[in-house]
Amino acid sequence: MTSPHILIYGLSLRSAWGNGHATTYRALVKGLSRLGCRVTFYERRAPWYDAHVDHPAPDDCRLVVSEDVGDVLDDVAA
Repeated sequence: MTSPHILIYGLSLRSAWGNGHATTYRALVKGLSRLGCRVTFYERRAPWYDAHVDHPAPDDCRLVVSEDVGDVLDDVAA
């Protein structure tokens, strides 16, 4: 049996600057990873988050940063 693959499209995982969601997303991703899930987190590139990255390369998920949600549709479909 393969492990579940969870896809999350959220505000930002890389930057907690002005973003209270980041810490919740980080905990969720870590918990899912510990349960054996594969997680891909998608976030839209934003200059204000790019300037304040405090979590650039998470160990417990694949992070995809895109210019627009449409840019990740092929990746999501795969």
